[in-house]
Amino acid sequence: MHGSYFAILLGATTLVCWMGAGVAAVLQTDHELHNGEMKGVSEQVSLGLTAAGVLSAVAMAVMLAWP
Repeated sequence: MHGSYFAILLGATTLVCWMGAGVAAVLQTDHELHNGEMKGVSEQVSLGLTAAGVLSAVAMAVMLAWP
């Protein structure tokens, strides 16, 4: 299989991770208004999904450069 197939898969994974991080950020704002105890969990989920998206984006760039 060519690297471009894996790059497309990793690009889709990146998009899903960043969309999930955005949802977690919105939920964090909502919970700040109503309930202060969920703030830390939402921050950790958002940070984890953002980091996973960045790693996936880097892997995608590597796969595009793969011969």
